[in-house]
Amino acid sequence: MYKTGGYTKEVAQNLIESYNTVVESTHNAQAGASCSFTGIPITIGGAAFRMLGAAFFAVQRGEKAEMKCLTIRQPWATLITLGEKQFETRSWQTAYRGELAIHAGLGIDKSACRQEPFKSALARHGFTADNLPLGAIIATSRLADCYQVTHADAGEGWPGGNEFVFGDYSPGRFAWKLEDAAALARPIPAKGRLSFWEYPVLEGEQ
Repeated sequence: MYKTGGYTKEVAQNLIESYNTVVESTHNAQAGASCSFTGIPITIGGAAFRMLGAAFFAVQRGEKAEMKCLTIRQPWATLITLGEKQFETRSWQTAYRGELAIHAGLGIDKSACRQEPFKSALARHGFTADNLPLGAIIATSRLADCYQVTHADAGEGWPGGNEFVFGDYSPGRFAWKLEDAAALARPIPAKGRLSFWEYPVLEGEQ
């Protein structure tokens, strides 16, 4: 029996099940198993353990624990999860550095999914516009840095390759460097919000 600590039972159960799944998946990875979400070999990073583990034990103690999240539209959220995209471009700067959960919003640009290089990057991992997860926290990552795009950067096509195509690197915008992205073995259904937001939402805040 666990305490909910002000969480809805559904939220508390999601945290507990997700943490247990991450632990189980890590053990399975040693035997060469693949993640049920991505279909690729499991590589659970330290961020996943720290974020879900802290939430799990806080729920058990009846305390408040939150994961800092960022809602990103599809297919960009999944491209980050798969390691195909390492910069998230935004119009605003952030001083935050640290663990960040990736939330796939309900919006999806199906036209982008059918264009290259999006189509090939998704297909390498078995994804199309029709099977991308929506409305769920799908990965953990670490926000390592934030760069402002200069006119020189834009003129040179920085950072180059698919990364340049996967973002908006217009002068004056900001490129957030995301590292240690790791897919959750069991995505957590959640409603997204603008800017940074915290999961789980407490009863009374819904």
